[in-house]
Amino acid sequence: MKKENLENELLEFITSNISRELLISIQEAILDGYHLADQSSRNLCLNTSPTRLRSIARKYLIDDRLAGVKKDCKTEVEQTKPKGEQFILIHSGKITFSHIELRQGAKARKAHHRELLSFKNAILEPVNLDLFENTDKPKLTDQLHLTAIVLRPQPHHKDQSKPHEIHIAVPYTDWSNYHFQIPINELLQHYNDQTTTNNNLEADELAWPKLKQKMLNQEQRNA
Repeated sequence: MKKENLENELLEFITSNISRELLISIQEAILDGYHLADQSSRNLCLNTSPTRLRSIARKYLIDDRLAGVKKDCKTEVEQTKPKGEQFILIHSGKITFSHIELRQGAKARKAHHRELLSFKNAILEPVNLDLFENTDKPKLTDQLHLTAIVLRPQPHHKDQSKPHEIHIAVPYTDWSNYHFQIPINELLQHYNDQTTTNNNLEADELAWPKLKQKMLNQEQRNA
């Protein structure tokens, strides 16, 4: 399986499970959280640099705005174990969506909840989801894990009110690489008037197990 073929299959799977309207809502939530983090940190830090406060506020304000996304999806606020942090999951069709903020060129740091979520993309057998506290635990074999990578602007850039770019990606199970990665605006261009969410449920049922196996094979080849 060539990487380009797998990427094309993932693109088709993503656009059939996430509506264009939902993707736009996610983009707007991230941009709104980013803008608010910059604005509030500047307003609060009258005599010192707002840099550190802005960096912390970005994560939590993006979380807050994504938690308010309701169009064509189910949104959950999950707690990590041990408690102390939260993360947002957006479920649509056969996709679970999360986000991470990174500086340009950086890789995601290891985190228990990220590793468990990315297992959705390759695991063929159920695993124990100790991370999730509620009884309505997501089934790892049921959904593809998609993540929004929010790339920070360079620290020396004057405008810190918006991210450098937002990418949509399908991570490897260990986050060492991505099966699929595309700027969100480019992904939006792949939608057309005929694209609808879950427009072929029978095809999705057949496509998902095959996609999992192909992604697992690719990770094993690149190990």
